[in-house]
Amino acid sequence: MCAPTSSGPRVDQAINAALLLAFAGLKIGDRVGLFAFDARPRVASGVVAGAQAFPLIQRLAASIDYSTEETNFTLGLTPLAGRLDRRALVVVFTDFADPTSAELMLENVGRLMRTHLVLFVVFRDEELEALAGAEPLEPDDVSRAVIAAGLLRQREIVIARLQRLGAQLVDARPEDLGLSLLNAYLDVKRRDLI
Repeated sequence: MCAPTSSGPRVDQAINAALLLAFAGLKIGDRVGLFAFDARPRVASGVVAGAQAFPLIQRLAASIDYSTEETNFTLGLTPLAGRLDRRALVVVFTDFADPTSAELMLENVGRLMRTHLVLFVVFRDEELEALAGAEPLEPDDVSRAVIAAGLLRQREIVIARLQRLGAQLVDARPEDLGLSLLNAYLDVKRRDLI
């Protein structure tokens, strides 16, 4: 999540979108919690309610730091599931680095989805899309396009599997992430899915 985008590091974009969602949820009257992990859990707010709780969420979000540690979905999602005492909307910001980590993610998310509604927020990779769609001018351009198309295909396979499991999905450009997430949340509320 530390990878750069045209709007800054992905983790910064995720935090901004999460804060927007938390603010809206607290204002509407929902209970909200913030939980962040990489190789292990790093931040856990517990569940809070009321607009006056937003500064706490902001402070905790500000403590989330850049990390190069591999995301461990088992050590991250298992304790989160243990903290949730009733059906909840769980918003997961993630990126699919490789098929192996995606497989581990899918396995753990499947367990979480037995009880909770999971909304995945993934970053549209405009750089890969540009590489895959670029007109080749030299031999290296062809290699880059083939590799980029393969990575995009793997990403689409993971997204399709998440949707088959029943996950909701926000797939947006980094600069559109907050608004897209807020719209998805309001749609979940409107459809009374939780």
